[in-house]
Amino acid sequence: MLTRMTNPKTSFTRRIVWCGLITCLLLLAACDTGTTRRAPDPGVLSARAEALYDQADYPAAAEIWESLAASDAGNASSWYLRAADAWLRAGRPNIAASRMVNLNQATLSPPQLAHWQLLRTELVLLQGDRPAAGLLFNRLTQQLDQLPDWLLDRVARLNVQLGDPRLLAATGALSRLQSDGPEELRSPAFNELANLPGNLLTELENSANPEQQPLLEAIRLARLQAISKHFDLFNSTQPATAINRQALSEAVTALPQPVLRQLIEQYPAQLSKPATIAVLLPSTGPLKTAAEAIHQGIVSSWLNLPQESRPQLVFINSGDSNRDARGAYFSAVDNGADWIIGPLRKESVAALIDLPNRNLPILALNQPERTLNALGSSLPDEGSAAHYIFALPPEDDARSAARLAARQGHKNTIVLRPSSNSGLRLAEAFTTEFNQLGGRVLQTSAYPNDSVEYTDVLAGALRLDASLQRHAALQRRLGLEELGFRQQGRSDVDALFIAGNAAQARLLLPQLKFLDLDYLPVYATRRVYDGNPNPRRDRDLNGLFFAQQGWLTGRTPLPRVSTVRQWFPDNRNALLAELFGLGRDSLLLLPYLTMLQGDQSLLLQAASGRLQVTEEGYITRRLQAMQFRNGRPAFVRNTSRPQSR
Repeated sequence: MLTRMTNPKTSFTRRIVWCGLITCLLLLAACDTGTTRRAPDPGVLSARAEALYDQADYPAAAEIWESLAASDAGNASSWYLRAADAWLRAGRPNIAASRMVNLNQATLSPPQLAHWQLLRTELVLLQGDRPAAGLLFNRLTQQLDQLPDWLLDRVARLNVQLGDPRLLAATGALSRLQSDGPEELRSPAFNELANLPGNLLTELENSANPEQQPLLEAIRLARLQAISKHFDLFNSTQPATAINRQALSEAVTALPQPVLRQLIEQYPAQLSKPATIAVLLPSTGPLKTAAEAIHQGIVSSWLNLPQESRPQLVFINSGDSNRDARGAYFSAVDNGADWIIGPLRKESVAALIDLPNRNLPILALNQPERTLNALGSSLPDEGSAAHYIFALPPEDDARSAARLAARQGHKNTIVLRPSSNSGLRLAEAFTTEFNQLGGRVLQTSAYPNDSVEYTDVLAGALRLDASLQRHAALQRRLGLEELGFRQQGRSDVDALFIAGNAAQARLLLPQLKFLDLDYLPVYATRRVYDGNPNPRRDRDLNGLFFAQQGWLTGRTPLPRVSTVRQWFPDNRNALLAELFGLGRDSLLLLPYLTMLQGDQSLLLQAASGRLQVTEEGYITRRLQAMQFRNGRPAFVRNTSRPQSR
C-alpha cells in the first residue's frame, strides 16, 4: 500500500486559494441577483429640462432641476436658481421664492448673480412693492453686461412695468386670479384687467405664462366685440371690426359670465362723449367745395345718431390763412367746445397744433408737411391737448395695393409710375410697404404724364429687347428665315404695380396684352376707378387689382351711394364722395380715438376704410381689395389668388 505524503505548508496555501475562489464566486453570485444601475448623467437631465422650459412646460423643468440640486451639492445653487425661474414662469411665485432661499450667492457666477437679481426684482414686483422693485431694478441695470441674452426681454418688460403703475397693478391682479382666493377678491381683479388700456394689455400678454394667455385673449376679444357692437349702432356698416367669432366663443369660456356681460354691456360707457364739437372748415377759397362735402358728411352722421347721443355742432369758418384758423380756434373755445374737427388747409392744421397751451383736442382733416413728432407730442398730458390726423393720402392706396400683392404670394414686382411728384410718392409708398412685407421691387420705371404710348417703357422694364436678341441669334445659328417666336419678359418678375390714373391704366393694360405680357398680375390704386361703373369703357381694365373704400362700391349700404352721387353730379364725384365719407367718419370716431390709439390691434370698419390709430396719432386706412371683371369692380377675398384676364 502506497501512501502519498503531503507537505503541511503546501496544503495550507491551497486552502487559502480555495477560500479566495469561493469568496469571489459568492460575490459574483450576489451581483447576479440584481441589475447594475448607473446614476443619470446630469448633462442629459439638464438638457431635458432646458427643452421642457423652451416648450413652456415650466413645472416639469423645475422638478428636474430640483432633482439635480438634491443630487449635486456642489452645483445645488445654480440648479435651484433655474428651478426658481421655472416656477416663476409657471405662475407659482411662492414656490419660486422658497427655492431662492436655498441659494448660496457665494457659489454663483456673475451671470447667475445677474439672473438672481432679475428674479428678486420680478418677485418683489409681483408682491406689489413697487418702490422696492425699483431699487432692485436699478441694481440690475448695473449688471446688464453679465445677464444672458435670453433674459434681456424680461428686463425690457420690467422697465415698462415699473414705468406705469397700472401695469404693475394688472400684474398683481393676474396673479390673484390664478390663486384660489375668495370671489370678492377675484371679481375686482377681472375688472382691473378688463379696463386696462390696450397697449398695456398687449404688454401684459407678452409677459404672461401659458396658463394666463387664454384669460387675457378672452378679455381682448370681449372688448373688441363690445366696441364693435357699440360702433355698429351708429355706423350702420357690418361688421365694424374684424372679429374671429369662433375664437371669441372659445376664448370667453375663460371669463366668468357676469364679468363677460359687464365687459360687453358697460365697456362702451368708458368712451368719451363730447357735448359740443366745433367744426372748423373754410367757407371760401379753393377748398370751399371739398369743405362742403365734408360738412354734408358730418351732418349725415349726426342725423344718424339717436337724439340723446347727438352732440351740439358749431360750424366756424377757418378761412384761408393761419391767422383765420387761430381765430376760429378761439371762437370754438368761446362756444364751449369739447373737441375740434378740422381745419382742412395743411398750413392751418400745423398752426393750430403748434398753439401753446392748447386745451382742446383736435381731429385735423389734412396731413401737414411736418410730422406730428415735429409738431409736438400727440399725448394730452405733455403740455397740450391731444391731436390726431385724419386725411385721405394717396399713399394709403399704394400701401393697400402692396399688402394685397403680398397676400397673394408675390415676391418680385416692377413699378411703373408717371413722371410727377404724386407718382413718385405713390411708388415710394408701395416700395416701402412691399419691402417690409418681405417682397422686392426690382425696378421702378417712369413714363411721361401725357404719354399714350408705353411699349418702350414696358420693353425696357421687362427686358424684352434681350428676348428679341436671343431670338435673332438663334435664327442666325439655325440658318432659318422664319422661326416661330413669342417674346418673353424677364423671368424674375411676378407682378406689376401701376401708380397711374384710370386713363393711363386703360392704355397700359392693352399694350401689355399686345406684348404678350398679360400673364402678369397688375395692381393699382383707387385712382383707376372713379366710382361710376361703365363696363364698356372699363373692359380693358379686366383683371386689374386695386383698393377702394368699400362703401363706394356698395360694400356698406349707408349712406346709399346713389344718393351721394346725386349730391356731386360733376366729374369729381368720386373725390367728393370720399370727402363726404371722411366727414361722416370724423364725427363717429371722436369717442374712440383715445382707445384706438392705446390699442393698435383694434380696427374699426368705417366708410373711409378699416381705420387704425397709430401711437403718433395718425389715423391709417386699410381699403377693400377689388378686381375688374367684365368691366366692373368686384370684391376680392384677402386670401384669393390672382385670376387671369
